[in-house]
Amino acid sequence: MDTTAPSPIRACVLQVGSMHCVVRKEGAVHKMNMPFARAEADILRYVGDTQIPVPRLISVSPNSICMEEVQARMLDTCIDRMTCNELDQVIRLLKHYLAELHQLPLPHHTLGQLDGGPYRNQMFSDFAPTAFNNVVEFHAWLASHLCQSQYLSPEHAMLIVSRLPVTDHRILVHGDLRPQNIMVSQSDGAVQINIVDWGSAAILPSTLWEEAGMRMGGAGIGPGDRWKYIVDSVWGSPDDPGHAQALNAIIETQAVFR
Repeated sequence: MDTTAPSPIRACVLQVGSMHCVVRKEGAVHKMNMPFARAEADILRYVGDTQIPVPRLISVSPNSICMEEVQARMLDTCIDRMTCNELDQVIRLLKHYLAELHQLPLPHHTLGQLDGGPYRNQMFSDFAPTAFNNVVEFHAWLASHLCQSQYLSPEHAMLIVSRLPVTDHRILVHGDLRPQNIMVSQSDGAVQINIVDWGSAAILPSTLWEEAGMRMGGAGIGPGDRWKYIVDSVWGSPDDPGHAQALNAIIETQAVFR
């Protein structure tokens, strides 16, 4: 597997989207036109104090964030050349880091952002009026939002919400853990990963929101769909009908916000 990082160049536009622009320049990554930059910076500071490898935050403003560039390749660019042993190393690391992430003590008992405020991220945008005290309030807000969607009938919107997981934990979730956001490198023959793009991260009531995010991203990447192999190995195959329904409900919910 060649995980050599791209040759350093002075400046390169990596991504331009409807929400933001990402530029690589002089060993740093600049994300501009980011309405939720401060929320992502809060996450990077918090997770940066753990064993989970994340980019080092350099600076933040209300609409931009700058972080150290990770010298590695995106998983989706090398997954088709990885050996079974290398894939298994990625799986082991993901399991380890996700377990740590999902068990972190949190500063607030509400469902929302790390600072105790309402959701302000790439998953839910800025639609939430307040942080939620429990999963019942959270689901009531989701039901109201989904019922207003032009893509769903009110009946189908309520069916989706009825299938969402009802667990009421407080778990910090990355929320967008797809192959493009997992950076892969090698050191002394061992695979290492770094998790980037924390713009969807928030406190949610179930780890199923993490699993659903992983199942949404990367389908069909690599021969034999190696990403699906990784996700199934991390979470187990969703054979239980109730589990599968909950995942699909989360995926349909997130699609309305995108």
